[in-house]
Amino acid sequence: MKQFFKKMAALLMALTLIFISLPKVQAEDLAISELLGRSYEAYRGLKSFHTQGTLKAAIDRQTQHMDLGQVQVDGYVDIQNLNVDLKMVIDSIFLPQFRNVRWGVKDNQTFYEIDDRIAQVEDTGAEKADFKRTLEREGFNFPAKDEVVKALAQHDELIKQIFKLTETDSEYVLSLRDDIDAKKLFDDNKAALDEFKQRIYDEMEERGEKVSPSYKAQVDRFYSAETLSKFLESKPVYEVHFAKDSYLVTSYKVEVTLRFTDFLDSKEVEQFGLYSFYYNAEMTFDGFNESREIRVPEEKLPGSESESSRLTGSSEDSSSSSASE
Repeated sequence: MKQFFKKMAALLMALTLIFISLPKVQAEDLAISELLGRSYEAYRGLKSFHTQGTLKAAIDRQTQHMDLGQVQVDGYVDIQNLNVDLKMVIDSIFLPQFRNVRWGVKDNQTFYEIDDRIAQVEDTGAEKADFKRTLEREGFNFPAKDEVVKALAQHDELIKQIFKLTETDSEYVLSLRDDIDAKKLFDDNKAALDEFKQRIYDEMEERGEKVSPSYKAQVDRFYSAETLSKFLESKPVYEVHFAKDSYLVTSYKVEVTLRFTDFLDSKEVEQFGLYSFYYNAEMTFDGFNESREIRVPEEKLPGSESESSRLTGSSEDSSSSSASE
């Protein structure tokens, strides 16, 4: 099982390498590199935002389809004051005991709440103050917008093979191209891919892990035009919407299906009994620079006075019922 997850991690790294870069394609004479530069500049001045959406995951095991779970997210992030309020409704086969979870930070307090039944509040003022001092001392060393645009433009030929830019009346829409040529993509960027794979081997050796010829063969299979071509057959979705008036992201959607038979030997697939993995994430963003109140819950712990009172009341009711009989 450990080897299986190592292979999954390698595949995901490969897909990440291919899809994280963004192309320069024309839409009303605005290049993607310039769009991302303006968006980058807008986020540098962003003080707060609201987000909500849904995350889903499922697997297929032989003839059985299994929904791993769904998470509905509703969150508010106060970047300026390092505060957050995150609410999640969880429906998962792994967490049958509760569904509603809330976690957040307000000023010097960190809190979490489960099903409106259990809540814990901690004073984390010292930790937050240390974090703020670290930010003030080290900063993020953000480059200027023009530097970001220039860096993106250097990868123009690679990334424009992958993405396209369209638009509506109010938004720019970045998405995967429908005609990605996997073989050409790998042939044109063989040197960069070889360098990336070598970094994987170097990092493994630094951790004291042996890089065997068989493992290198597996990595070569993952990082191949054939694997990418099969992945693209599943029609993955990657879509980001930018508001034209602010250049901030208003929504994104990611939907992928990984068929294990595309990158694992049939014997390995039979051994693990997993045939495909499905993941979907759809998020929206709004309320930019709007202030919202974060409510810190009243602490409620198992065995607390309120819980004890409820249990005591139940016992007394039971005793009274027995006495009347």
